[in-house]
Amino acid sequence: MIKRRLLATSLATLALLVIGACGSSSTGGAGGVIKVGITGPFTGAYADPGSAIRNAGELAIEDINASGGVNGRMLQAVAQDDACDAQQGTQAAEKLLTLGIVAIVGGYCSGASIPESDILHRSGDLPFITAASS
Repeated sequence: MIKRRLLATSLATLALLVIGACGSSSTGGAGGVIKVGITGPFTGAYADPGSAIRNAGELAIEDINASGGVNGRMLQAVAQDDACDAQQGTQAAEKLLTLGIVAIVGGYCSGASIPESDILHRSGDLPFITAASS
């Protein structure tokens, strides 16, 4: 039940994130591709829910792309492992910024998501949609 709720929440937040990012002045990368970051604990003790977050985001992106993308532009998922760790979360957010993402969805542990949010805020308030709380 929790995994289904997590999947549904992730899909809904990704859809909202993409809609919000469409008005962004950022190009999201070359070739008209809109890059969406996905963070979560893909390794370690919380790898199972982290993988569910990543899979939900990737499935949503596949569905959106199969329907023609967003304003004709395809989405690309760019996942970074934060391992529910503050330092690794900071590094994940910084890496995603260098890759030209327009927004981030995911997060699972507050200990990693809060530092990620701080990095994004300092970089110009990129959208970060998360239900993280631990």
